[in-house]
Amino acid sequence: MEQAESVPITSRRGFLGHIVGAYCAIGAIAGASAVEARDQPDAELLRLWDVFDAHLRLLREEKEQNKPAHSAYDDLVDAVIRNDKSGAPPYEEFFRHPVAVARNAAVNREGGIFDALDDLSNRMREMKAEGFPGLLVKARLVLYDTTGTCLLEGATKSPDPDEDWEVTCARAFLAECERLALLEQKGGARG
Repeated sequence: MEQAESVPITSRRGFLGHIVGAYCAIGAIAGASAVEARDQPDAELLRLWDVFDAHLRLLREEKEQNKPAHSAYDDLVDAVIRNDKSGAPPYEEFFRHPVAVARNAAVNREGGIFDALDDLSNRMREMKAEGFPGLLVKARLVLYDTTGTCLLEGATKSPDPDEDWEVTCARAFLAECERLALLEQKGGARG
């Protein structure tokens, strides 16, 4: 088994992977595929969003597969904190323990996906939206970047009654952008 090096998770990516990943589902907003017109001025922005959305789905799947590794790691950390000699290695050997190695590998796989998401979001942020479909992509990025809320089907509707007010407001804004994007696509948003 390969030995993993101990690396504390102190970055935005690490935070998202551990805190936000525990409560948000990842994917695309309902209706993302409804904005299909790729021959419009925002075509490249929409294409990049499709790639971003695919990475969000991949991340969701990876996080689901990694739940056992994260759970086992949490149990191991608890054993170390309790100084439980029966199940915990000495601190010096902790990061070489198979559970810690497996969890570190899971974090690295998730981190690679977050790196791709960061690259894509940077590229999309540099582009200008030319219409409401592009503005919808920009609004989705704002929600992703500012709240850490990852997007899934139905993201314009809150699945959590205890959701933060800011996220609820952002969802309402996204719903309006989505409505205007679909209206523009049908030829009715600009007059």
